[in-house]
Amino acid sequence: MYKDKEYFCIFAVEMDRKRIEYIDLAKGMCMLLVVLGHFQEKYGWVQFQELNFTVSYVRMPLYFFLSGIFFKTYDSFRYFLTKKVNHLLVPYLVFLILGFLTFRNFPIWFLCSLFYSNLLFYGCMRLEMLCANRYVLPILCTVLSVVGFFLPGGQGCDNQLAEQVYYMETAMTCLGFYYAGYAIRNYSDVMRPDRKSAVLYDILMIVMCIGVVAFVGWYYDYADTGFRLNFYGYSIMGMYAAGLAGCAAVFVLAKRLNRIPYISFIGRYSIIVLLTHFPLIYYVGRLLPDEGLLAVVLVFLLEIPVILVGKRYFPYVFAQKELIPLDKAES
Repeated sequence: MYKDKEYFCIFAVEMDRKRIEYIDLAKGMCMLLVVLGHFQEKYGWVQFQELNFTVSYVRMPLYFFLSGIFFKTYDSFRYFLTKKVNHLLVPYLVFLILGFLTFRNFPIWFLCSLFYSNLLFYGCMRLEMLCANRYVLPILCTVLSVVGFFLPGGQGCDNQLAEQVYYMETAMTCLGFYYAGYAIRNYSDVMRPDRKSAVLYDILMIVMCIGVVAFVGWYYDYADTGFRLNFYGYSIMGMYAAGLAGCAAVFVLAKRLNRIPYISFIGRYSIIVLLTHFPLIYYVGRLLPDEGLLAVVLVFLLEIPVILVGKRYFPYVFAQKELIPLDKAES
């Protein structure tokens, strides 16, 4: 672990100046898992059900993990809050309202939960600064994660507004994954551009991590899980073992490959894909009720024009521009 915090501050600033391609790739991989998982549920592919349950141990933890990598407090809470409202709450509320008018767009829950996670993490970070003790943050995140895991969740809830409470519980449960991403960036040299590892080492790391995820799936008999309503069919140790192992596998693989054009593209605009893939699956599914494979290809192709149109003509809705003006002096 590096003790020179000034180094990490300089490194963080450099990271903010340019995009990191393998992080876009990792986000793209995450979205692939999310979209394919929803296809499996839509078309009821029984042969992939156990695989989908196992992958579900990784999908949401991975997105929380990747979000934690880029956590920043900024110089004022108002600036921080405005950024998170613009990037998470605005698109969430727009699509929540659209859901009441059309049909329910389930995947948008994640933006609300991630908004809560950011606020919780910000509060924990401030307490760490107040106590001047670097162990406060990991301890608080661990405690909140454990408490969140054992809260009842919202199994069987059909009320869209009531579910907001359960999204907070999921935000607590996943705070450990969020912290893991933050720690990777701030307390290790793994993300340094000059940090290289041997191909064999990366392969062994990926295989071992996938093995952990597969073992957890087998050990808990491919238990169903639902991060949206904070419902898990296995223990907290199993959840975190599979989640962290999955995050590590995707992170190492993405860093090794660095960039895959289409996957990196949807990763860069992962919020747009998150918001739009479920409506696309719904309408394409109605058009092709018996052609699952063709529907998969069509949805992924349609995401390209959706992203291009969305970021150009609806940038405030898709978190590409700030709807609420930011005070640059507070950044």
